[in-house]
Amino acid sequence: MQNNSTDSPAPKKPWWRRALRYSIIGLIWLITLVVLVCVEETWRGRRAWENYKVQLIAKGEKLDWQSIAPALVPDEQNFAQTPFLAPLFDFNKDPNRPPGSSPWRDTNAYHRTTTYTDDLVFPRSNYSWTKSESTDLPGWAAALAKGTSYSEADAAAFTRKQAATEMLHRLEKYKPVLDELRAASKRPYSRFNINYQDNIAMLIPHMAVLKPISRIYALQASAELALDQNEQALADVRMVLYLGDSIKTEPFLISKLVRVALLQQAYQPVWEGLQEHKWSEAQLAELQQMFSNYNFIAETADALRGERALFNGAMDQIRTDRKVGYMQAISNSGRSDDAHAAVLYLTPGAIFYWNQLKISQIFQEVILPIVTPAERRVHPELGTDQKMEEKVREGFYPYRFLAQQLLPAISKATMKMAHAQSTADEAALACALERYRLAHHQLPASLDELKPQFITQIPSDVFSGEPIKYRRIDETHFVLYSIGWNQKDDGGVTAMSKGSTPNIELKEGDWVWPQYHSR
Repeated sequence: MQNNSTDSPAPKKPWWRRALRYSIIGLIWLITLVVLVCVEETWRGRRAWENYKVQLIAKGEKLDWQSIAPALVPDEQNFAQTPFLAPLFDFNKDPNRPPGSSPWRDTNAYHRTTTYTDDLVFPRSNYSWTKSESTDLPGWAAALAKGTSYSEADAAAFTRKQAATEMLHRLEKYKPVLDELRAASKRPYSRFNINYQDNIAMLIPHMAVLKPISRIYALQASAELALDQNEQALADVRMVLYLGDSIKTEPFLISKLVRVALLQQAYQPVWEGLQEHKWSEAQLAELQQMFSNYNFIAETADALRGERALFNGAMDQIRTDRKVGYMQAISNSGRSDDAHAAVLYLTPGAIFYWNQLKISQIFQEVILPIVTPAERRVHPELGTDQKMEEKVREGFYPYRFLAQQLLPAISKATMKMAHAQSTADEAALACALERYRLAHHQLPASLDELKPQFITQIPSDVFSGEPIKYRRIDETHFVLYSIGWNQKDDGGVTAMSKGSTPNIELKEGDWVWPQYHSR
């Protein structure tokens, strides 16, 4: 029997359905591949970082903030816990604090601290001991007496001694706090209540308070010298130096740079006393000893390691808890950035591991060798901008992009710390030279004549390793200098920047102790 029925072919699916099906399959495979690559790269990055970390720890390196943060000290023995300073850290620690709100509690104590010197009016003159200029006492006296509206005629009405008397009178209102800090400086320790756990988001409000207070002590010292109150002036110089020492244990570059800024303020009255031959033998010996105790080369090495630990802590925090890490990073900015937060959430862990490795390698191979504390030397040629750039550009861009954002400030800060060491060495020598002049009524022909009565060892230039350069001009004037960052002997010539208010250009020229004016 013949079967007349036929099987009709199944209708074909539309082309777009087939394309969609294949696209979905392809997308799934692509996502799978991307996930596998991310997992594999995260595993490789973590392994590479962990292996490198083990190598560094075996060499004695400290890589986290727990190992470099100063130890806690009893409040009653802590300078930073004196009533005026302690409220600086009375702030709102709630991690869910709304963006834009103040991190500090609205307390009278905090307000009193941060606004302590808000009414301190600065004179219009841009004087500085670094340019062989004495404190503008008439300008300060007029500014303190009449505020921002003072005129040049108001300043000209004062003689230097009259201006000094007026300044001390106007600064009398700060005396209660200055006396409190002076008494607290007798305590054996100083540790400000910094939350090192916050890493890059840590708050350091004390920096903004220490600088204006030290300026008041320095101003008083200059005024007291003008009135021949030399012992009171020395006591105020001691306080400026102590305020710098109060943050000595903080292992970060910002703390070191503020410490250097305070020391620069102390040099103003010290230089003026040397120029006017006001300091006695005993006072000079004390100042010389204080300046000789500074070892900014060792402090720089510690601070660079502190910066590395700070970066490592931030990377660990962001990688392990993206929300907390991100909120910590923007907590001080007072803004909410959802776009950046989304990017951070989606960033593979590999990015953080490889950047951590890259930064640590640059620190270990390029940055840390710039300073050698054992030799008290600085080697700018090992960390030139070109070498730094070459090292930063090595490798896959996503695995090194954080280095490009971090390193330039470190290079500049290292140069400032080297300058601080050179200046401290020159200040100590300037005191020794003045002691020699007091004893012999003239300056020595060479620095070797200072030994052993006036100095036990001549400081070496932090760049050349040779003795600091010196030549006598006459019985009371001399040239004293380091060859500076360019490592060239420019004959004691300082390079100055261009503009209406030129300043010293540290990258060029010699680093010179400022000349005294002829009397």
